[in-house]
Amino acid sequence: MKKEKILLLIFLLLVTTQIGCAKPEGCVFYEDPLSDEEQPVCEVWDPFEPLNRVTFYINDKVYMWGLEPINKNLYEKIPEPVRDCIGNFFYNLSSPIRIVGAIMQGKGEIVGLTMNETITNSSFGIGGIFRPAKFNPPDEEDIDQGLAYWGFGEGAYIVWPLFGPRTFRSSFGNFGEYFISPVKYTGSVERFSLQSADSIDLWHDFSPTYKGIMDGSVDQYTAIKRAYISERRENLRQ
Repeated sequence: MKKEKILLLIFLLLVTTQIGCAKPEGCVFYEDPLSDEEQPVCEVWDPFEPLNRVTFYINDKVYMWGLEPINKNLYEKIPEPVRDCIGNFFYNLSSPIRIVGAIMQGKGEIVGLTMNETITNSSFGIGGIFRPAKFNPPDEEDIDQGLAYWGFGEGAYIVWPLFGPRTFRSSFGNFGEYFISPVKYTGSVERFSLQSADSIDLWHDFSPTYKGIMDGSVDQYTAIKRAYISERRENLRQ
């Protein structure tokens, strides 16, 4: 509990810093390595760039030397229908985060549909392994989007060890999501197992895009940063 209070204090300090030191944002165009067209992306405040680049480099080695071998040699050997069931389970498990994010934005219809989907799939889909009810919203709601709705600026860009790119606002949102997720309230062994399996499943889905950007970029750090910020801001516009 003491550790959680210290983390909460750190994040409150970060939010205070971002509100007091928000930088103006402008838009530039860059060449998307996965497209023939130039893509617009707004600048993001990056005061920690030297440290971020070091963390980015270390994270890349962890991903490629740790997660990728597990993905290629183990996870991809699992039949696709079974992988789909694993993804369904974790999608269902994250429904409280989507519900809270939608509530924060006043999206009553999405709240109702998500709750109905979760209850149905948890009951008739064997804990969400199957999805007899499938609601596909235009974007995945989360607390970061809820905070943006209430006027919180995104603040500085930061690359966290293992977790990767975030803004101060999305970092605070992820911190809140940690307490909303049912995974937190399981035993330590179960929590570690669930988080590890979820990480591998997420990497399996994300790795083609990540490797495509990395392979097609000269400045890989900037390319990943722009891709992340562009994707987050696109979600906020929906």
